[in-house]
Amino acid sequence: MITKAQMEKLVEGGAIERDLQRLLKQDLSVFADMYANPTDEYICFSEFPIGDTGNVDFAVFTHRSRMSIYLIEVKGANFNLVNQSKETFYTDLLEGIDQITRRRDYIERNYSKFCLDVHDIRYKVESNRPQYNSLLCPKGFLNVDAKKDVNVYCVVIGGRTVHDLEESKKRNTWGRQNSIQLESWDSWLGKVKRS
Repeated sequence: MITKAQMEKLVEGGAIERDLQRLLKQDLSVFADMYANPTDEYICFSEFPIGDTGNVDFAVFTHRSRMSIYLIEVKGANFNLVNQSKETFYTDLLEGIDQITRRRDYIERNYSKFCLDVHDIRYKVESNRPQYNSLLCPKGFLNVDAKKDVNVYCVVIGGRTVHDLEESKKRNTWGRQNSIQLESWDSWLGKVKRS
């Protein structure tokens, strides 16, 4: 299990995207800790494909009855969340936002196919056929119904917080307007429960 201290050390050192991804791929349960509900029902993935739009960095399947999916794009910790003018997000974060938006748009245009595909992948993982570096919860299955709609949540993590209060307002306002959860590494690590 990777520790919060290991993640904090990389972030404090201004790690680039690739280095953070390398650490997080060693223990996908960190995403289960953050997003799984119930906490013991999840499948985590890395490099999860979304149609013809490429791969999302990480994904979590969870919930009961109606499956919830968290799609997570990770950017580096080697830049501030907002640019110096404080007018907009830093370029690398905007890239992550663009990537996750294209993937969400694909899902919206191909929703029925996406639902069939993700439940097929879930079934394969639950049948001991790992997919996309999957990590299946110890319980071994999700209590979800393939006939029900799937909820999709988008998350982008990147950059460092400089002015916590004003940046938090900016992230939350933007996130509500665009249905994407934005996190700096500081805000995300503040929610990590493990030590």
